[in-house]
Amino acid sequence: MLEMIPQSERGWTYDIWLNDELAGVVRFGRFFERGSITFERRLYRVRKHGPLSLRWTLEVDRKVVCEAVQTSRFNRRFQLKSPADEFVIQDLSALARGFNILRNDDAVIGSIHPNHPMTRRVTVDQPAGVRDIDLVFAFWLVVLTWRRAAEPRPEATVDKS
Repeated sequence: MLEMIPQSERGWTYDIWLNDELAGVVRFGRFFERGSITFERRLYRVRKHGPLSLRWTLEVDRKVVCEAVQTSRFNRRFQLKSPADEFVIQDLSALARGFNILRNDDAVIGSIHPNHPMTRRVTVDQPAGVRDIDLVFAFWLVVLTWRRAAEPRPEATVDKS
């Protein structure tokens, strides 16, 4: 089982625990929706392909090991493709923080969900045949959607007095 534990109450850096052992760290860059994943002693870079792009790649040594495409700006659904597998992650609903892991025929094969409503600790169910690093990348994308939702909107900070 993969468990993701935030390093602080307000930060976006998570420790990755695999079978009760620390296996890595998930980090986010300050700008442009990029970051890194250190997993099982390898450093992976997460790169977004342009400010308006809906495509991210997970790279190691400048080689793409997994690719994700958000299907629309108006939903939280990502198609992930790696040499080993293809799957989709999709939110449970517009207000839920949990995501289902789906095969391309929309059959649920796993989930990424907070352990309960008041926590940021996350459990990733590991479907058979899906590489751990691909699931960690999927988790990175889920947290990206949470970060977007947590960002203050310009209209919310305007003083109308």
